[in-house]
Amino acid sequence: LCEKKNLGLLVGRLENIYTKDELTGLFNRQGFKLASTPAVNKAIENKTPICAFLFDLDSLKVINDTFGHAEGSFAIQVLAHALENSTDETTICSRWEGDEFWVLAFDYTPEKAAALMEHVTKYLNHYNKLHSKDYQIQVSCGYCLRIPQTPDDLTEMFKEADLNMYAQKRSKDKHIIKGRL
Repeated sequence: LCEKKNLGLLVGRLENIYTKDELTGLFNRQGFKLASTPAVNKAIENKTPICAFLFDLDSLKVINDTFGHAEGSFAIQVLAHALENSTDETTICSRWEGDEFWVLAFDYTPEKAAALMEHVTKYLNHYNKLHSKDYQIQVSCGYCLRIPQTPDDLTEMFKEADLNMYAQKRSKDKHIIKGRL
């Protein structure tokens, strides 16, 4: 009985290593794929809209080069907390790679999508005001909202979200170091 319990704990730990990002605790790529597949299939079956968000930290290279990689990792963690704080339990959040996060939300409207992006931005702005870091943690975001027809639609949705995120990123002021204009 003790061996069975220990084996169960070990399997659970291995599943976490396999599906979770070590730095943020969010899903990694594999975890995202495992969590999103049944959810997307359900959305297809029920003809409910899904919203694919792509969040990307602004100027992470500047943070890394100026303040060190530990500060860059810290900024990534703050964004992960902002996403967790801004979403509900049905939303799938993942650190896709580097400073890029994929979020998949269900039964959204354009208004709910805008509200999520605004909540994340307000969280980061509030964080920046309260903490004494010498840099601002800022994010760019794009999204795509539609009712998927096939599981492959998700790939196209994230491509569109990526284009929208880069359009927002290009339109922003790039000053993240406090005290510089």
